[in-house]
Formats: sequence, structure tokens, C-alpha cells
Amino acid sequence: MKMDRSLNKSAWTLSLLCAILSGTTFFPARGQSLKEARQVSVTRKFADLDPDALLASAFSHCYKKQYDTAATEFLEVLKFRPGNIQALSGLGFDYAWAGRYDDARSTFTKLSRIHPEDAEAEKGLAYTALYSGDSEDAMARFNALTIKNPESREYWVAYGEACMAAKRTGSAREAFKKARAIEPSNAEIKNLLLSTRKAGAFAELDAWGGYSSVEGDSRVGMRFVQLTVQAAEKLRVYGKYDNSLSLDNRFFIQQDRFADAWFAGGVYDWNKSLTTKLEYGFRSLPGNTSQQLISFDQVFFLKHRSEYGLTNWHIGGMAGIGNGISNEYLGYGGVYISLSRRWALEPTYYYSVSAFQNLQQHRLQGGVKYVAPAGLEINGGAYWSTNVASSKYPPNNDKVYGAYLLALYPISSRWMAQLTWRQETGTGGTPNIVSVAAGLKLRFEK
Repeated sequence: MKMDRSLNKSAWTLSLLCAILSGTTFFPARGQSLKEARQVSVTRKFADLDPDALLASAFSHCYKKQYDTAATEFLEVLKFRPGNIQALSGLGFDYAWAGRYDDARSTFTKLSRIHPEDAEAEKGLAYTALYSGDSEDAMARFNALTIKNPESREYWVAYGEACMAAKRTGSAREAFKKARAIEPSNAEIKNLLLSTRKAGAFAELDAWGGYSSVEGDSRVGMRFVQLTVQAAEKLRVYGKYDNSLSLDNRFFIQQDRFADAWFAGGVYDWNKSLTTKLEYGFRSLPGNTSQQLISFDQVFFLKHRSEYGLTNWHIGGMAGIGNGISNEYLGYGGVYISLSRRWALEPTYYYSVSAFQNLQQHRLQGGVKYVAPAGLEINGGAYWSTNVASSKYPPNNDKVYGAYLLALYPISSRWMAQLTWRQETGTGGTPNIVSVAAGLKLRFEK
């Protein structure tokens, strides 16, 4: 799950700014306004600044994601006021948001030692654990905070996010329900509750059946079955049966033959910036031929990505080692661009070498994703490709055009409906293909 820190971060910053505006904490002592404090130039000598103005400037820079500048200002305030709660707390959160988790932990530990009665230290350590990916520690700390503060919407939300990170979707849903009971009109909590229906569960079973028509020849059958299990906090393993080629290839349809394949694979989340997928499979083909299929996918999440814009990029590939047929290969790369809370783009480039006639293909694909308020997710797009045949075979410069649509709808916390459609056509000898498939996902939560 993509963790959204904006709710907790905004609430924390808002409380600090309200304290500034009310004059209860670190308001500029000589009447300097908050606006003036924010405009303080960091090139001025710190000794010439009012500590309260410098503290307000540090919070402003922190909220603007100017973390290094904010840290310098917080540290300077601590020279004037050693042990100041607001400066230590602000510095700790600044480090946490900047990804300096060890510095954040040591700062909040220092705050706890100097002010053991202050709740900011435990709160800061809990958020640091959550942001750094230590979901078990975050769960324990936020659970303790919800026990001490059962009416805190913020702590129930954070506890739910920690449960989601630990793949304990059922516990996360219960936490978000507690938060909704405290603040029923909060739209962010409603979105978090909806997200639990699509988040990865402890075990998931997918089954798809479909219909394909290739140049008037058609077939109906099972397309895809997969069982996925959360083997460890960072590791998901799966096994799947894939019969798609039997449905989409005209030769197999006309000859009433099959080209089913069996796969085993795993997905490992190394950290918040890196996820790897590896897969091995075996496909049995007519005529005593077969393929061993090896594939990988590598996703790189931007370390300090904003809520919108480029959020990750990925590369991958596949090798089909043939027995009785030529080898085939596929490579691809793409980016994921978030446009808003509802919309995203995913352009991708593919290059492949077919096992038949050594046919090379370049493909460009443009994908669009939309997530409706009720949880419906629609992925659609179009692609264009061109073939380049080896000189050993007759020329084949066919163009291929296609479009696809995938819809996912969470019926309940346990069931998800899935529907896909694809149409492909082209020039020369490229066959016209239409395929429709429907499936169900059954989720088993912890």
C-alpha cells in the first residue's frame, strides 16, 4: 500500500500553527508576525534573531519540505533553549520526514529522557517506526497510545496504517472504524476504509474465466487461477495456472490444442524504495515442445516523492527457453505518474523477440488509472507496435493496434469482482482478436 502521511502530518503541523497563532507557545516575543517569521532569511546571523521567530521559521521550512534548513534552525534554537520541547519535537519530526530515521529516534529518545511526562516523545517514536517501515514496532506503540487516548482520531488512523503496513488488513479496518466513529464526516478516513478492501490480504485466491475470438474462431475456458500468500512481512509468494495462450492463439483454437503454463514466484519489498518480483514457469506446447519461462520485475519508488507527479518507475523482462522451438525474450520499462487522488498515468515501452521467425516487436503503451469514490478502480489504455522480421525470413513490417480495459470492484471485505476486455487488430497478417474475461478474488484477512 502506498502510505499517505498527509493526514497525520497536516494535523500535527496545524496544531503547532494554532499554538503559534494563539500565543500559547513560542509566539514571537516582540510582536513579530507569523508571516514575518516565515520570511526570515536563513543567511542572517542566528544571534540576531529572536528564538521564537527562528522556531516559527523552522516549522515553516519543515512543512515546506525544506528539511535541511529546518533542521539547522531547530538546532540553533536548542542552543538558545536547551531541552525545549517544541524544538526537540519539531527536529525529530523533521528528521523522520526527511528519512533520517536514526537521527529521529535519538532526538525523540532525548526528548523522553528530558521530559518523561511529555507525550510528544512516544508519539514521535511511533511515527518514526511507521515511516521507516518497522510496522510491528509502530503497531505496538500506536496501540499503547490508543489505550491511553481512546478518543484520539489521529492515533486510531496511525494504528490502522501500521496494521496495513504489516498486512493485517482486518485489524486496520477495525482501527479505521474507531477513527470514523470519532469523526464521522472525515473524508480521508472514509478513503482509508475503502482502501482496506483492495489492500493485500494474508491469502488471496484469483480465478478468471474468459471468451476469445480470433478471426472468427472462438473459445471459452478457464484463463487464469492464482493463489497468493503473505509468507513474511516483506515477502509474498504465489503459484498460478495460466491458460491465456490457449484462448488467444488461432492455431490452438482451430486445432483444439492447449498451451497451458504453471508458475511459481515471489514479491519481496526490500524497503520503501525497492520491490522485486521473480517468477519461474513451465509451458507445455503441442508437438512435444515446451518452454521454461523466467521473468523479473523491479520497481523503484522515489524516496522523497510528492503526493502527485512521478512516484515510481519500473523495469522488467522475460526469457522463454525453448525445447524444440527458438527462444523468445521480452524487456520493458515504464513510469507511474500520479495526477490526483483519483487519476494516474502509466506509459510503458516493450521490446520482444518472438520464438517464431525471430520476429522483433517494439510496442508503446499508454495506460490510465481511475479510482472512484466508492472503490471502483478502472485501468484502461491503448497500444501501438511495429514488427521487424529477421533477414532470414520474409519481410514482416506489420503494425499492431490495440486497446484494453480492466475494472476491479470490491464487493465486500472478502470478495472482489474483476472484469477485463481487450481488442487487437493491425495490418498485413496480424489477426483481429477480441477477448473478454471475468473473475473473482477471494481474500482471507488477518
